[in-house]
Amino acid sequence: MLRKKILNSIDKASSFKIIFYSIIVYIFVMFLMIGLVKSNGFYKYFYINDGLFDVEIYVNIAKNGYNSIGSFAMFPLWPFLIQIVSRIFYTENYMLIANLMALILFFISLPILWSFFKNVFEKRMALLLFLCFVFNPLSIFHSFGYSESLTTLEFSIWLVLIYRIMNTKIKKSLLKIKIEYLLLILISYCIGLSRPLFVQLFLSIILTFFILKYLKVKIKNYLFPFGISLISIFAGFSTFALYAYTKGFGFGASFRAQNEWNRVLGLHWDILFHPHSVGGSDNVLNWDLQAFWIPLIIFLAVIIKFLISKKNIITDKNQIQSDAIFWVSLLFSCAHSAVQFLTYDLFFSTSRFIFALPLFFYVIGKTLNAFNFKYKYYILIFYFIYSFSFFIYWWTRFSREAWMG
Repeated sequence: MLRKKILNSIDKASSFKIIFYSIIVYIFVMFLMIGLVKSNGFYKYFYINDGLFDVEIYVNIAKNGYNSIGSFAMFPLWPFLIQIVSRIFYTENYMLIANLMALILFFISLPILWSFFKNVFEKRMALLLFLCFVFNPLSIFHSFGYSESLTTLEFSIWLVLIYRIMNTKIKKSLLKIKIEYLLLILISYCIGLSRPLFVQLFLSIILTFFILKYLKVKIKNYLFPFGISLISIFAGFSTFALYAYTKGFGFGASFRAQNEWNRVLGLHWDILFHPHSVGGSDNVLNWDLQAFWIPLIIFLAVIIKFLISKKNIITDKNQIQSDAIFWVSLLFSCAHSAVQFLTYDLFFSTSRFIFALPLFFYVIGKTLNAFNFKYKYYILIFYFIYSFSFFIYWWTRFSREAWMG
């Protein structure tokens, strides 16, 4: 009875209420945990200019530019925005600006992401996926000055644009089509300047074309939008590489910077047989393991289902065989598992790279539909409750200055 009431409430909820209450609950939990766990929690968040791991590096770049090879592991768009906004408000507290900007950009991304989920999934599925994303523990990185909020905003817009461009059922004028492509070029270029994601996206898109070709799916409608997106991301990546060269660090500075973070190319079997996380916590390891294995398991399950069934992977309401966005999102998530295995013998920020971005949640929704799970809504309700409890716990870790992933 309770479960039916919950699902009926979901059906009646308006988009405005969904986004508004999500923001209110997020802020409430955030400030409650910051204030309760340590008496100086608010002071740390609003005034302290150090102690936030990667944020210190972003802030240092915003203040002093790139002055060491290790700093080139951080891409330039986020520190550039921190610098610009700090100068506009005439403040030296770059940490505060970084934290508040991250929070604001995350909240701006929510209606965009919700519109995408709502157009792709039925409302119950869309809302549960949306809530699982907003309140998963790695969503905490949207609250302070990491680049996750910027990347979430970029990928939310990217998903909407790719979906609209490739959806031939949406009637558009020639002008609207041109505007959508221009926006796709711009947002893809920004992605290339925000995070070192070109290699993962390149491999994901190329492998997607091979899979679609093997499944005898026409890829004509997908080639141009994905091709334009890849070229634009590469242009952003190349702009940063050119800047590194002019600073005397060489075109490959962002790759060589990984050595400063103890990442070494090789086969790191320890993470399979003796997994442990940089954070030294079982709970951190738990989410790192999920981020590493779940994309690979879903990929394997989908391939096996196709090979066994010898027919399209279809249910009445869903088709993933010809869904290029599904394959790119899934392979993008798997690519992070591969990068982890090939570069580091500890789990290092693995969960953040998967659960703090919206792509994998699209994969979860499509997979639940494709396998036609009878209790898919209840699975997501359970996962939401499970995620939300860890979301609260992660805020206590922040207040205790513990490693969060």
